[in-house]
Amino acid sequence: MSALNFVEVDGQRYSVYECVLLRPWPKAEPWVARIDEILSRISNNNRVQTWLGVRWFYKREDLLPSAAHVFPECEDPEREVYMFSGRLDEVPADKLLGACRVLCSADVPNYRSFLCEPNTYFYRYEYNPYHRDKNKPLFTLPGGQPIPASSPLAAESALIALSTATVPAPVAAPAPAPVAATDKRTRAKACTDRAPQEEKCQSSRSAEPTTRNGAAALARLAGAAAAVSQLHATEAAPRPTPPDALSK
Repeated sequence: MSALNFVEVDGQRYSVYECVLLRPWPKAEPWVARIDEILSRISNNNRVQTWLGVRWFYKREDLLPSAAHVFPECEDPEREVYMFSGRLDEVPADKLLGACRVLCSADVPNYRSFLCEPNTYFYRYEYNPYHRDKNKPLFTLPGGQPIPASSPLAAESALIALSTATVPAPVAAPAPAPVAATDKRTRAKACTDRAPQEEKCQSSRSAEPTTRNGAAALARLAGAAAAVSQLHATEAAPRPTPPDALSK
């Protein structure tokens, strides 16, 4: 595939960025387009075929209806067109019918004075109904510039956007979840399991003073037994002989 600067059809040369009339299928009305690309390709039967990458200009009757957008007022249904700002379309070069003239209102302010010439058209807006973002405008000024907010078209579009906007419903607070029967059984079982543990702790705490008192009593008995044993040992030991008895 190779890009060309011009193509010749039926003895007439057409260049890139030239406006032309095309007949996409037999017996169709001529369509207005601008040649943005000229491509040369090898077809399946090994023959060179020339294709045109074109940008369409729609007439008012060809625009898709839309209730969510405001359409600008048409000055001349036969001569005013709307340039499609989306992707290019490819058409075989043999569909060419001839050259035409399309004037941009931003470049030629006095475009109305040229409308007396044959095959002459003008456009004031670009048009794209295939935006993925539905909030983007349907029409823009030439070059993709937004329509000024002070224009009647922008004001009517804003009113339609407000009238079709949906107000979100208030979010209700979630209701408390009902206590399931299984939760009640779980809490009852936990209380039942906790009761013996509490009783065991209470019994151990109540038995603790008794254990301490018994240990003290045993200690006192052991001390008394040691004192008695010492007393018996003292009484059994031989007493020393008095000195007076030895002198006798």
